[in-house]
Amino acid sequence: MPRSSSIVILAITVVMCGILSASADPVAPAAPQPSAEVRPKTAQERQQTALDKAQRSLEQVFKWPDNTKGVAFAQADRAKALLAAGKPQEALAAAKGYYNVCLLKDSANAINLVALCLAAARPDDKGIVKRFRAQQLAHSGGDATTQPTTQPDLGEPIMPTIKVDAALYDDAIQAVAPTGVAKMLAKGNLLLLADRTKEARALMEQMSDMASAEDMATATEAVARAIRAEAGYVGPANKYIMEQRGQAGNP
Repeated sequence: MPRSSSIVILAITVVMCGILSASADPVAPAAPQPSAEVRPKTAQERQQTALDKAQRSLEQVFKWPDNTKGVAFAQADRAKALLAAGKPQEALAAAKGYYNVCLLKDSANAINLVALCLAAARPDDKGIVKRFRAQQLAHSGGDATTQPTTQPDLGEPIMPTIKVDAALYDDAIQAVAPTGVAKMLAKGNLLLLADRTKEARALMEQMSDMASAEDMATATEAVARAIRAEAGYVGPANKYIMEQRGQAGNP
Protein backbone atom coordinates (compact mmCIF):
# COMPACT_ATOMS: atom_id res chain seq x y z
CA MET A 1 0.00 0.00 0.00
CA PRO A 2 1.32 3.42 -0.87
CA ARG A 3 2.63 5.48 1.99
CA SER A 4 0.05 8.21 1.40
CA SER A 5 -2.81 5.70 1.70
CA SER A 6 -1.49 4.55 5.08
CA ILE A 7 -1.44 8.13 6.30
CA VAL A 8 -5.03 8.70 5.15
CA ILE A 9 -6.27 5.53 6.83
CA LEU A 10 -4.46 6.45 10.05
CA ALA A 11 -5.95 9.93 9.99
CA ILE A 12 -9.45 8.55 9.44
CA THR A 13 -8.95 6.12 12.32
CA VAL A 14 -7.86 8.93 14.64
CA VAL A 15 -10.83 11.09 13.64
CA MET A 16 -13.30 8.22 14.10
CA CYS A 17 -11.87 7.45 17.53
CA GLY A 18 -12.27 11.09 18.46
CA ILE A 19 -15.91 11.11 17.33
CA LEU A 20 -16.68 7.89 19.16
CA SER A 21 -15.01 9.22 22.26
CA ALA A 22 -16.93 12.50 22.08
CA SER A 23 -20.24 10.73 21.57
CA ALA A 24 -19.75 8.51 24.63
CA ASP A 25 -21.76 9.35 27.70
CA PRO A 26 -19.90 11.96 29.71
CA VAL A 27 -19.09 11.24 33.31
CA ALA A 28 -22.07 12.44 35.34
CA PRO A 29 -21.25 14.89 38.15
CA ALA A 30 -21.70 13.65 41.66
CA ALA A 31 -25.22 14.14 42.89
CA PRO A 32 -25.46 16.89 45.50
CA GLN A 33 -25.72 15.57 48.99
CA PRO A 34 -28.85 16.59 50.84
CA SER A 35 -28.11 19.24 53.44
CA ALA A 36 -28.26 18.14 57.02
CA GLU A 37 -31.59 18.98 58.58
CA VAL A 38 -31.32 21.78 61.13
CA ARG A 39 -32.52 20.54 64.48
CA PRO A 40 -34.71 22.98 66.35
CA LYS A 41 -33.22 24.14 69.63
CA THR A 42 -34.61 22.66 72.78
CA ALA A 43 -36.22 24.89 75.38
CA GLN A 44 -33.12 24.52 77.53
CA GLU A 45 -30.85 25.57 74.64
CA ARG A 46 -33.02 28.58 73.88
CA GLN A 47 -32.91 29.60 77.51
CA GLN A 48 -29.12 29.28 77.61
CA THR A 49 -28.80 31.37 74.45
CA ALA A 50 -30.87 34.12 76.06
CA LEU A 51 -28.86 33.94 79.29
CA ASP A 52 -25.62 34.21 77.33
CA LYS A 53 -26.96 37.31 75.60
CA ALA A 54 -27.92 38.82 78.96
CA GLN A 55 -24.39 38.21 80.24
CA ARG A 56 -22.83 39.80 77.15
CA SER A 57 -25.06 42.84 77.62
CA LEU A 58 -23.93 43.18 81.23
CA GLU A 59 -20.31 42.99 80.11
CA GLN A 60 -20.98 45.85 77.67
CA VAL A 61 -22.37 47.92 80.53
CA PHE A 62 -19.20 47.39 82.55
CA LYS A 63 -16.95 48.06 79.56
CA TRP A 64 -18.11 51.64 78.82
CA PRO A 65 -20.10 52.92 81.80
CA ASP A 66 -19.54 56.55 80.81
CA ASN A 67 -21.36 55.99 77.49
CA THR A 68 -24.88 56.65 78.74
CA LYS A 69 -26.62 55.82 75.48
CA GLY A 70 -24.65 52.59 75.07
CA VAL A 71 -25.19 51.59 78.71
CA ALA A 72 -28.94 52.13 78.39
CA PHE A 73 -29.11 50.16 75.14
CA ALA A 74 -27.21 47.23 76.66
CA GLN A 75 -29.34 47.30 79.80
CA ALA A 76 -32.56 47.20 77.78
CA ASP A 77 -31.19 44.27 75.79
CA ARG A 78 -30.32 42.53 79.05
CA ALA A 79 -33.85 42.92 80.38
CA LYS A 80 -35.34 41.53 77.16
CA ALA A 81 -32.91 38.61 77.14
CA LEU A 82 -33.74 37.72 80.75
CA LEU A 83 -37.41 37.86 79.88
CA ALA A 84 -36.82 35.50 76.95
CA ALA A 85 -34.89 33.19 79.28
CA GLY A 86 -37.89 32.84 81.55
CA LYS A 87 -36.40 35.00 84.31
CA PRO A 88 -39.14 37.63 84.78
CA GLN A 89 -38.04 38.83 88.21
CA GLU A 90 -34.48 39.44 87.04
CA ALA A 91 -35.83 41.03 83.86
CA LEU A 92 -37.99 43.41 85.91
CA ALA A 93 -34.98 44.48 87.99
CA ALA A 94 -32.96 45.06 84.80
CA ALA A 95 -35.84 47.04 83.31
CA LYS A 96 -35.87 49.31 86.36
CA GLY A 97 -32.15 49.85 85.86
CA TYR A 98 -32.88 50.87 82.27
CA TYR A 99 -35.57 53.28 83.51
CA ASN A 100 -33.08 54.81 85.93
CA VAL A 101 -30.19 55.25 83.52
CA CYS A 102 -31.69 55.95 80.08
CA LEU A 103 -31.78 59.40 78.50
CA LEU A 104 -34.86 61.47 79.30
CA LYS A 105 -36.06 61.29 75.71
CA ASP A 106 -36.24 57.50 76.07
CA SER A 107 -38.40 57.55 79.21
CA ALA A 108 -41.46 56.31 77.31
CA ASN A 109 -39.49 53.29 76.05
CA ALA A 110 -38.38 52.57 79.61
CA ILE A 111 -41.95 52.75 80.91
CA ASN A 112 -43.05 50.31 78.21
CA LEU A 113 -40.26 47.87 79.08
CA VAL A 114 -41.02 48.01 82.81
CA ALA A 115 -44.70 47.43 82.05
CA LEU A 116 -43.85 44.41 79.90
CA CYS A 117 -41.71 42.91 82.65
CA LEU A 118 -44.31 43.69 85.32
CA ALA A 119 -46.89 41.68 83.41
CA ALA A 120 -44.52 38.70 83.29
CA ALA A 121 -43.19 38.98 86.84
CA ARG A 122 -46.51 39.58 88.60
CA PRO A 123 -49.12 37.67 86.60
CA ASP A 124 -51.49 37.35 89.56
CA ASP A 125 -51.94 41.12 89.73
CA LYS A 126 -54.08 41.63 86.64
CA GLY A 127 -54.32 45.39 86.96
CA ILE A 128 -50.72 46.17 87.74
CA VAL A 129 -49.71 47.31 84.27
CA LYS A 130 -52.67 49.65 83.99
CA ARG A 131 -51.96 51.13 87.43
CA PHE A 132 -48.27 51.51 86.66
CA ARG A 133 -48.95 53.38 83.44
CA ALA A 134 -51.55 55.58 85.16
CA GLN A 135 -49.09 56.44 87.93
CA GLN A 136 -46.38 57.35 85.44
CA LEU A 137 -48.78 59.50 83.43
CA ALA A 138 -50.13 61.26 86.52
CA HIS A 139 -46.61 62.26 87.56
CA SER A 140 -45.19 63.08 84.13
CA GLY A 141 -45.76 66.84 84.17
CA GLY A 142 -43.28 69.47 85.20
CA ASP A 143 -45.34 70.30 88.29
CA ALA A 144 -45.03 66.78 89.73
CA THR A 145 -43.68 66.34 93.25
CA THR A 146 -40.26 64.86 93.86
CA GLN A 147 -41.61 62.00 95.97
CA PRO A 148 -44.05 59.22 95.03
CA THR A 149 -47.55 59.89 96.26
CA THR A 150 -50.55 57.68 96.85
CA GLN A 151 -53.83 58.51 95.18
CA PRO A 152 -56.93 56.37 95.81
CA ASP A 153 -57.47 55.64 92.14
CA LEU A 154 -53.80 54.90 91.44
CA GLY A 155 -52.93 52.68 94.39
CA GLU A 156 -49.58 52.39 96.10
CA PRO A 157 -46.58 53.51 94.00
CA ILE A 158 -45.29 50.51 92.09
CA MET A 159 -41.77 51.57 91.15
CA PRO A 160 -40.42 51.43 94.75
CA THR A 161 -41.62 47.81 95.00
CA ILE A 162 -39.25 46.74 92.22
CA LYS A 163 -36.03 45.63 93.88
CA VAL A 164 -32.60 45.54 92.23
CA ASP A 165 -29.69 43.33 93.23
CA ALA A 166 -27.25 46.16 93.87
CA ALA A 167 -24.43 43.72 94.64
CA LEU A 168 -24.27 42.92 90.94
CA TYR A 169 -22.70 46.33 90.34
CA ASP A 170 -20.61 46.72 93.51
CA ASP A 171 -17.24 45.76 92.04
CA ALA A 172 -17.70 47.96 88.98
CA ILE A 173 -18.74 50.92 91.14
CA GLN A 174 -15.76 50.55 93.45
CA ALA A 175 -13.40 50.28 90.48
CA VAL A 176 -14.25 53.79 89.24
CA ALA A 177 -12.54 56.73 90.94
CA PRO A 178 -14.64 59.85 90.24
CA THR A 179 -11.72 62.10 89.34
CA GLY A 180 -13.29 63.96 86.42
CA VAL A 181 -16.54 64.49 84.54
CA ALA A 182 -16.25 61.28 82.50
CA LYS A 183 -15.39 59.14 85.52
CA MET A 184 -18.12 60.77 87.61
CA LEU A 185 -20.63 60.10 84.84
CA ALA A 186 -19.48 56.47 84.66
CA LYS A 187 -19.82 55.96 88.41
CA GLY A 188 -23.14 57.77 88.47
CA ASN A 189 -24.54 55.56 85.71
CA LEU A 190 -23.49 52.43 87.61
CA LEU A 191 -25.09 53.77 90.79
CA LEU A 192 -28.32 54.35 88.88
CA LEU A 193 -28.26 50.79 87.56
CA ALA A 194 -27.76 49.57 91.13
CA ASP A 195 -30.75 51.71 92.19
CA ARG A 196 -28.55 53.64 94.61
CA THR A 197 -30.34 56.76 93.50
CA LYS A 198 -29.50 59.18 96.33
CA GLU A 199 -25.79 58.53 95.88
CA ALA A 200 -26.14 58.88 92.14
CA ARG A 201 -27.93 62.20 92.47
CA ALA A 202 -25.33 63.62 94.86
CA LEU A 203 -22.52 62.60 92.50
CA MET A 204 -24.30 63.95 89.42
CA GLU A 205 -24.91 67.29 91.17
CA GLN A 206 -21.24 67.46 92.11
CA MET A 207 -20.38 66.75 88.48
CA SER A 208 -22.71 69.53 87.37
CA ASP A 209 -21.03 72.01 89.72
CA MET A 210 -17.62 71.36 88.18
CA ALA A 211 -18.68 70.84 84.56
CA SER A 212 -17.37 73.13 81.85
CA ALA A 213 -19.71 74.88 79.43
CA GLU A 214 -18.98 72.08 76.97
CA ASP A 215 -20.08 69.41 79.46
CA MET A 216 -22.99 71.30 81.01
CA ALA A 217 -25.73 69.76 78.85
CA THR A 218 -24.52 66.25 79.73
CA ALA A 219 -24.27 67.16 83.41
CA THR A 220 -27.76 68.70 83.50
CA GLU A 221 -29.22 65.63 81.83
CA ALA A 222 -27.35 63.40 84.30
CA VAL A 223 -28.81 65.22 87.31
CA ALA A 224 -32.28 65.02 85.76
CA ARG A 225 -31.90 61.29 85.20
CA ALA A 226 -30.91 60.82 88.83
CA ILE A 227 -33.94 62.85 89.94
CA ARG A 228 -36.22 60.68 87.79
CA ALA A 229 -34.70 57.53 89.30
CA GLU A 230 -34.99 58.80 92.85
CA ALA A 231 -38.62 59.88 92.43
CA GLY A 232 -39.70 56.94 90.30
CA TYR A 233 -41.44 59.36 87.92
CA VAL A 234 -40.45 61.53 84.99
CA GLY A 235 -42.21 64.68 86.21
CA PRO A 236 -39.61 65.87 88.75
CA ALA A 237 -36.88 65.48 86.14
CA ASN A 238 -38.88 67.55 83.67
CA LYS A 239 -39.37 70.20 86.35
CA TYR A 240 -35.63 70.34 87.01
CA ILE A 241 -34.87 70.73 83.29
CA MET A 242 -37.36 73.60 82.99
CA GLU A 243 -35.86 75.32 86.02
CA GLN A 244 -32.36 75.04 84.55
CA ARG A 245 -33.55 76.45 81.25
CA GLY A 246 -35.18 79.34 83.09
CA GLN A 247 -31.99 80.13 84.97
CA ALA A 248 -30.05 80.06 81.74
CA GLY A 249 -32.55 82.38 80.08
CA ASN A 250 -33.74 79.73 77.61
CA PRO A 251 -37.43 79.24 76.85
